[in-house]
Amino acid sequence: MTEVLVYVDHVDGAVRKPTLELLTLARRVGEPVAVALGKGAAETAATLAEHGAVRVLTA
Repeated sequence: MTEVLVYVDHVDGAVRKPTLELLTLARRVGEPVAVALGKGAAETAATLAEHGAVRVLTA
């Protein structure tokens, strides 16, 4: 299946609602892979997985 990259908009690990909506849309097209960057990126992983991300890339 096709992987769909979703850039994660977050503030210190708190994922913003539009990102979660994009994950839902990405599931319709393929396998969502979330990309979270910056301070607090690692803290987003659990929330993103709960909302359908098959992989979470952080830096």
